[in-house]
Parts: sequence; C-alpha cells; structure tokens
Amino acid sequence: MPVPRALKGVAVLVEPLSIAAKAAEVFTTIHSRFAFDLPRMRGLVLGAGPVGILAAMVFQAQGIETHVFSREAEDGARADLVRACGADYVSADRTPLDHLSDRIGKMDVIFEAVGVPKVAFGALDALAANGVLILSGVPAERDAVPADLSRWMREIVLKNQVIFGTVNASRSNYEDAIRRLEQFMALFPEAVLALINRVAIDQATDVLARGRGIKDVVAFAA
Repeated sequence: MPVPRALKGVAVLVEPLSIAAKAAEVFTTIHSRFAFDLPRMRGLVLGAGPVGILAAMVFQAQGIETHVFSREAEDGARADLVRACGADYVSADRTPLDHLSDRIGKMDVIFEAVGVPKVAFGALDALAANGVLILSGVPAERDAVPADLSRWMREIVLKNQVIFGTVNASRSNYEDAIRRLEQFMALFPEAVLALINRVAIDQATDVLARGRGIKDVVAFAA
C-alpha cells in the first residue's frame, strides 16, 4: 500500500488500524438500519493494546464519547496515552467488570480487543439497547467458561443488539486506515507517536521475548 511520506514514521500502525477501520465500516452499515438518529453515541473499548487504542482513536475521531477498559493502573503510561487522545480510562484493578456499567453507564458500541471471552461477553451488561458488540480478539485455548446463555440470548433479542466479529481487512480498509492515520496525526499526534517504541537491532531478541512498548519496532541502521 502506498503511504504518504508524512506517515513514514508511523505507517507500521496501518495494519492494526485496518482492523478497527473495517469494524467501523461494518458498524456504520449496521447502525444505518435504524430509522432514527441517536444523540452523541457512547463507546467502550476493551483492552489498551495497539488495536484497542487505535479503535479508541477511531471512536474519538468520529465524535463518539469513548471509554477504554483495561488491566493497567489508572495512573500508568497507557492510561495517560488513552487520555492524550481525549478518551476516558478505566482500570480493571479499580473497577471490576461486573461494576463497569455502574461507573460509565450503557454503551452504544463496544469494541473488544483483549481476546478473553470472559471479558468480551462479561461486558454485555454495559451494552445499551440497539447496541453493537464488535469482537476482534482471537482467544487462546482455555478451559470452558460458564455462561448464562439464556439471559444473554433473551437480552440480545429483546434489546435488538448485534454481535459481529472482524479480522481480515480488504484493500479498501487499508486505504481507509491510511486516511484515518493522517487524521489522527492532525488530531492527536503525540498520542500516535507514543504508540511506537523503537529499538536497535541488537535489542530485537529481548523485545520479541518480552515486549516493551505498545507497538515495538526494530530500527535498522541507515
């Protein structure tokens, strides 16, 4: 994909952003089925990794009131980064998942980016009527998780809710991601730059084994 020269230093974010861009496209299509307009929509992102934070930026750029729920502390670096793009940050250490809706209210759209079924479906209580839950995480093999499927099914039907999954993006989604990244660099450039942690090639093994930043990039000598 050709990328504008101005994005040379951050173009590595296009691929994870394409996931959120595709989700935004599908969400817009689903939301268009309503015969009415909502007041300012409210969105929740589960997870503060690369995809989660980029999804929060998508929400913010679209004028959606945005909250991010993750396990890192509310006075940590990731919380600061989330706030740098204008979103609210809620730590799981301070607010358990089953009390999340008590703190932030009901959400019109929830974007899951943690790959943990207990968290993804545990957030259903925070989903408003006519709301949409977007799944982007791919869970590892785990033991079965107990669930109240009867309640979930009843509420999804009676509240006219939608759940969909998204992963592989098309070329048009990559093109959209590039446009959105240009927009982000105009709206909150410091937050975009803070997503990337650059290391020298001699540190690559350590970064691959443990990770350091949100999006680690190995920089080769010119």
